[in-house]
Amino acid sequence: MAFWSTEKIHVEREKYPSLISDFNEERLKYGRYSLRLGREVLVTPDGSTNVPPPGEGSFVKIPPGQFAILYTLESIQIPHDAIGFISVRTSEKWKGLVNVSGFHVDPGFIGHLKFSVYNAGNNCICLDYESECFLLWFCGLDKISKDTWDQKNKFQKAVITATDHEQMSERRHSPAMLHNRIEKLEENVKAIISVGGVIIFPLLIAVGVTTFQHWFLEKTDRVGTITLIVGTSLITSLFLVALLSIYVFFRRWFKKGKI
Repeated sequence: MAFWSTEKIHVEREKYPSLISDFNEERLKYGRYSLRLGREVLVTPDGSTNVPPPGEGSFVKIPPGQFAILYTLESIQIPHDAIGFISVRTSEKWKGLVNVSGFHVDPGFIGHLKFSVYNAGNNCICLDYESECFLLWFCGLDKISKDTWDQKNKFQKAVITATDHEQMSERRHSPAMLHNRIEKLEENVKAIISVGGVIIFPLLIAVGVTTFQHWFLEKTDRVGTITLIVGTSLITSLFLVALLSIYVFFRRWFKKGKI
C-alpha cells in the first residue's frame, strides 16, 4: 500500500481514461493533482445583501462563520484497488477555510467531489470559479476491494439538491458574528448612558436650583426663576442629544466605509 507517484498516475490514466476528466498535465505535480472549483455552490446566508448569488459572477463569497457546499469542476474515477485522499489548498486554509466533509474518497467512486467547508476566519473568503482550490492524491490497496462505492451509488453529479438547500437555509452564529454583536451592544449601551447623562445632569441642576429657590428666595420670585431654569435645561438637553446622535450616526457610517 503506497501513494501513487506522478509517473504512476500517468500510467493509470491509460488504464482508466476517466480517472480525471479534462486532464491537464500542468496540474499534476508532486504526486497530486489540483482540482478546480465548479459553479455549483451553496453558502449559508449571513443576512448581508452585497453577496453575489452562488454560481453568478466570477467568484463565490463565504462570509465568516458560514458553511458552504462546493463541487469540483472535474469528475474523477477511483479504481477498485485504490483510495483517494483530498484536501483544501494551503493558501485557502490560511484564510480560515476548513474542510469538514471528510478527507478520503472510497474505492470505485465516480463523479464530482463534494466538499463541505466552513469559514473559521474573521473575514470573508472569496474563491474564484475554475481556480485550483483542491488537491487529490491516490493510494494503492493491496488488492481489489469487494465492497466499493459504485456498487450502491451512481455517478455523483455536481448538483445542489433540495436537501442541501434545506440544511443550508439558515445562517450560523460564529464567534466573529457574536463578537460584532457584542461590540454593537456596547456602543448602544454607551450611547444610552451618554444620552441619559446629558438629560439627567441638567435636570439635576434644575432640581437643585429649584430647591435652593424654595428655601432661600421669596415666593414671589420663585415661579419665574423655576420656569427659566427648567426651560433652559430642557433646551440644552435636546441640543446635546441632537449633537450626540449625529456623532453616533457618522461614526457608524465611517466604520462601514460608506463615507
